[in-house]
Amino acid sequence: MDLLVLPELWDTGYAVSDLEACADTDGREAQVFLSDLARNYRINIIGGSIARACDGQYYDYLSF
Repeated sequence: MDLLVLPELWDTGYAVSDLEACADTDGREAQVFLSDLARNYRINIIGGSIARACDGQYYDYLSF
């Protein structure tokens, strides 16, 4: 089985000035997206980290 490894903040492209608009609130959106890709293409995916919003703060968060 193939392995896809994504870099840090792959989901925002380091758009730090736009984190309010593009940060994943609970990480669920990234998890569902990567899970669907892995299942559809029969690959393993390491999601790196995502920009996560929590209580008005933004974190570089390990996606899973």
